[in-house]
Amino acid sequence: MDLAAAWDKIVFLLTHVTVFELPFVFLGTSAAAWFLARVLDRHNARAREARASRRVAAAYAGLLAAAFAARFLLM
Repeated sequence: MDLAAAWDKIVFLLTHVTVFELPFVFLGTSAAAWFLARVLDRHNARAREARASRRVAAAYAGLLAAAFAARFLLM
């Protein structure tokens, strides 16, 4: 396996796939999950689902940050 060719493919995918739509998807999903957590918090019996929704929101926010970091570091 040619490591340089694999690295070039990874750099191309990270810099061109994260161009426009992907950060909006990550941001929208994170905001929707955070809003869902707030709604579920109002219902006392849904604490576990609210925690899971917050974790999903944090994961998507982390993916957004990683996508931006990879884009700026690899370009």
